[in-house]
Amino acid sequence: MSEAEIALNGQDGVRRRDFLLVAATAFTAVGAAAALWPFIDQMNPSTDVLAQGGPVDVDLSPLQPGQQILVMWQSKPIFIVRRTPADLKELQTTADTDQLRDPTGEVPQQPPYAENWHRSLVPEYLVLVGICTHLGCIPEYRPKSTAGDLGGDWPGG
Repeated sequence: MSEAEIALNGQDGVRRRDFLLVAATAFTAVGAAAALWPFIDQMNPSTDVLAQGGPVDVDLSPLQPGQQILVMWQSKPIFIVRRTPADLKELQTTADTDQLRDPTGEVPQQPPYAENWHRSLVPEYLVLVGICTHLGCIPEYRPKSTAGDLGGDWPGG
C-alpha cells in the first residue's frame, strides 16, 4: 500500500468517510429517540389514573352476617354484604329463582366462577356496584327485618 492510500483509508482499510457516516447515523438515531420519548411517554396513564383503577383490599373479618359495608372504588360506591345462612337458603327457593332471567347462571357471558346458583366465588359475600341503573342514584341496603315501610312482601335487599 502506498502512503497516499494509507492516508486516505487508514491502516486497516477503513475510510474516514465510512466512520463519519456510521457516527452521524448513530447520533441521529439517539437524537430521534430522545426527541420522541416525551411523546411516547405521555401516552401512558398518569399515576392518579392508575391509583384510581387499582384493586382495593378490604378486611372482611369484622363484617357480621347480615351486615353491609360501603367501599369506594373508582369514585363509585361498592356494597359488600355478608349473607346470613337464611339468606343463602332463601336464594335457592323457586320463588326467588323464578324471577331471574338466567336462574342457573349458564348464559355464555358469565365468567366461569359465576356459573352457579350464587354467582360468586364465595356465596357468603355479595359484592355490588351501588349505583342505580335507572337514574344513577345510590340505593340503600334494606334487609327484610328493617323494611317495614316497604310492605310485608319485601324480600330484602
